[in-house]
Amino acid sequence: MGFAKYLATYWTAKGVSVNALCPGGSGGYNNQLRDFVQKFTNLIPMGRMVNINEYKAAGLFLVFDASSYMTGAYLIMDGGGRMYW
Repeated sequence: MGFAKYLATYWTAKGVSVNALCPGGSGGYNNQLRDFVQKFTNLIPMGRMVNINEYKAAGLFLVFDASSYMTGAYLIMDGGGRMYW
């Protein structure tokens, strides 16, 4: 996240915006062990891991003009997990 802030301040004068998409765990959909998935999801307020497709809209938002006034920002998509970490 610090690197995104640095790049945002460095490249803004050149018309480039830099933002970060901060994903949560997607191990349940990546052949992880069932025990690991259960323990990890117990740490997430939403009670589940992310479906990879849920990142698509956020990525599109960052790529298109809808985010043209954003730079140095983070989109945190972790089911609320970061509230505890």
